[in-house]
Amino acid sequence: PGGNQPWSQTASLKQPMGGTLRGVIERLDHIASFDFNAIWLSPIFKSPSHHGYDTSDYTRIEPRLGNEADLRELIDQAHARRMRVILDFVANHTSSQHQSLRAALSDRDNPYREWYNWSRWPHYRTFFNVRNMPQLNLSYGSPARTYLLQVARQWLEFGVDGYRLDYAHGPEPDFWVDFRRTCAETNPDCWTFGEIISTAEVQASFAGGMHGTLDFLTCQAFRESIARRASPLSKLAAYLEVSSQAFPPDFSRPVFIDNHDMNRFLFTAGGDERLLEVAITLLYLLPQPVIVYAGTEIALNQPRSIYQDGAIGFDESRVPMVWSDQNRLRKHRKLFQELSQLRDRYHSFTGARWQCLLVDDQKQLALWQILVGGQPVLHLAVNLSDVTQTITHPGSDTGKAEITLESHACLIFKANF
Repeated sequence: PGGNQPWSQTASLKQPMGGTLRGVIERLDHIASFDFNAIWLSPIFKSPSHHGYDTSDYTRIEPRLGNEADLRELIDQAHARRMRVILDFVANHTSSQHQSLRAALSDRDNPYREWYNWSRWPHYRTFFNVRNMPQLNLSYGSPARTYLLQVARQWLEFGVDGYRLDYAHGPEPDFWVDFRRTCAETNPDCWTFGEIISTAEVQASFAGGMHGTLDFLTCQAFRESIARRASPLSKLAAYLEVSSQAFPPDFSRPVFIDNHDMNRFLFTAGGDERLLEVAITLLYLLPQPVIVYAGTEIALNQPRSIYQDGAIGFDESRVPMVWSDQNRLRKHRKLFQELSQLRDRYHSFTGARWQCLLVDDQKQLALWQILVGGQPVLHLAVNLSDVTQTITHPGSDTGKAEITLESHACLIFKANF
């Protein structure tokens, strides 16, 4: 969450950096100015860690982030700006400091033993062998399952609008069916989407348990073809034409180009802001909800790769926002506002289909037309090469047309140009 503490090369990203719910409230106008209509907060429940993905109490807010009054004000002020607030919900595991695990370890016969999965008491199963993240037993009828459903209901009644479901393929799939039912009964407008890093087939299998899943497949395709330029544009074009066919029509697939568990797109693109703008433009033309990782809207970079020797892992991409460069803020805000207005004009491109008219892998050129309701409404030309090039449009109202594109750039134009 927000805050004003500047990034310092001497500060430790594995320690809290000063962000609070109050900091998010202070920056709501910034968020609204980019035409974002929802905020997904990183975990805010009580936790001993800096990242919060090991909850020690689901019913309390981590004191260093604020309190219930702060969350109440954040929700009210966000709603007043027509923005929704989504919480990060970790159901697969708790913190080893959660009172239920402490009780379960105190006595072999303690009822809280049923809350967790054990290899053999007192040895509990964990999230990826991380000792301080014990895995919950969420099988049907388990007390931990009942408890988490109560917690989900509690915060929806408080006023939050939905949940991002961390490591959603950890708990039993039928748990999410109960979870979604509980959420719908509490707030019919609640939106849930899961983190499931797997094949389209596996993601689609969760259709009954959540409204959708984060679209890691499109994220990977964009990063490989645009940021790294390691995968040909023809492969990206083929993917975009068929990617939606593996999912039910009403299955939501929020799309993104980076998040808190990977190198930022800009870093992967070698710091080239032009490639970032190309990716963001394509992102906004897709028929899916768009998620922007905090800082990507102002082209925030990171000091080194999460994979570099001596790196501290995912935290390398979690640097705090830079608020001081107002020129940068204004420059990038304009792009997001224009793209948001375009999505509004075409109703978020719901049901849109991408059709590739031209692709040249050698020249790194591509031309798409975007159809809504079966009718072409826009064309998109992309040049990922290092030189200015001309694309010959295969057909227009006046015959062939020449489109000149600078290097690492794209151009949107109407279908009936």
